[in-house]
Amino acid sequence: MKVSTENNLKLVLKKIKEERIKREMSQYDFGEKIGLSQNAYFKVETGKTKLDLFRFLTICKVLEMDPKSFF
Repeated sequence: MKVSTENNLKLVLKKIKEERIKREMSQYDFGEKIGLSQNAYFKVETGKTKLDLFRFLTICKVLEMDPKSFF
């Protein structure tokens, strides 16, 4: 189960990054929109800091995406 969960998280983080880049937003700009510094956002995007539900929903709102579209 753990491997599957980790793989799913990696896929979600990858899609978040792809969507951020598609919208031509820097990590700095995106971090500001979700209330994080560039460094803190980098750690979330790369999986060094866990993505919690609140942050995930905030990211979805900024990207104007339905959370279900990540799964």
